[in-house]
Amino acid sequence: MHNFKTSWRTLSTAASALALAAAAIIVTPAVAPSLSPTATAAATGCTSAPFVSSPKTKRWYRIPAIVRTGSGALIAFAERRDNDSVTDRGNYDLVARTSTDAGCHWGPMRLVADYGRNHISSPVPIWDPGTNSVLLFSSLRNTKDKYVGLFLQRSYNDGATWTNFAAGQITRPTKGWKGGLQGPGHGLVLQYGAAKGRIIFPMGYVVTSGKTKKYGTYALYSDDGGSTWRIGYDRLSPGKLQLIEGTIAELRDGRLLVSYRDKRKTKPGTNRVSAISTNGGLSISSYRQMAGVKTMAVEGSLLQASGAGAPLLFSGPSYIKTRNLTIRRDMRIFISTNGGLSWRKGPLIGGKARPAAYSDLVEINASTVGVLYETGKRKWRERIEFVQVQRSALT
Repeated sequence: MHNFKTSWRTLSTAASALALAAAAIIVTPAVAPSLSPTATAAATGCTSAPFVSSPKTKRWYRIPAIVRTGSGALIAFAERRDNDSVTDRGNYDLVARTSTDAGCHWGPMRLVADYGRNHISSPVPIWDPGTNSVLLFSSLRNTKDKYVGLFLQRSYNDGATWTNFAAGQITRPTKGWKGGLQGPGHGLVLQYGAAKGRIIFPMGYVVTSGKTKKYGTYALYSDDGGSTWRIGYDRLSPGKLQLIEGTIAELRDGRLLVSYRDKRKTKPGTNRVSAISTNGGLSISSYRQMAGVKTMAVEGSLLQASGAGAPLLFSGPSYIKTRNLTIRRDMRIFISTNGGLSWRKGPLIGGKARPAAYSDLVEINASTVGVLYETGKRKWRERIEFVQVQRSALT
């Protein structure tokens, strides 16, 4: 869970230079995962671990995000933390690794964003063919735990180098800005309709009035390649819902599906909602539960696979014992063939009873998708793994 505040401040110091750090490549052989009786038979490819935590050195990797560039390279992102505290506080930087073989192996670790002992979080990468660059959004909270703002960096060479972090603080939209946190996980460039080429990603915010907190959701979008930004949909969480950590997909008919996690620890199947936009993210319908998606209150990822009749996918931990609503395990892909109206269980990723938490989905090619997710032998904070999944397992 990410906590956040909505005050806006201006950075006055320069960012540190980009640095490169070598990291060992860790690859494990493909293993057919154990499946529940209702799961689709999984056809998995290679499995790798681009980020491995080290408790001894107090270095932890969390909050995965991934994007495919125009060249076909995959860039995996994570927060590099100096602690694994559930309070999400500390010295956090953003790091990335690039793969040129569909996620089987990864190049050296690169330091993307570092601002001293400040807290940089929630990576949201987007491949923009219009500018031939990867856009990377992140948020900064200073050492006094004050929210500073939203930042945009770019890479024009598949993640080898990035633009200056501090210089990337985006201009505050003139109307409707509420601060908050973006994503985490990939955003979109729209492919269809009147808004084709629009860059868009989901955000969440909280309004505090006395002892009362009200959670809200909205979108930021750009129609000029990221030079200026506007507010899209803006909807408060209905009822007692505390919606945070949004994900978005563009359906094959051009509509957008947005989904958020309910922060409260509620019964699985009631803690994940979605809404539809028919106008490129300017407004959305009322939120409704995602029927068939039974997951704990945790971040998840949407992906619309390409091609006629291709399924809509959602990734999230699927362990559903209700006596302990904090357990995160059994990463699964859920499948919808009707634009998110209903969902069914797809393949289990990594094996049954294995820890699993945050994730991000990416389409590798016409026959393969990938899942980048938090996992480990005992705890889901131990490593971030990448697994190829064949489209044949997702029909």
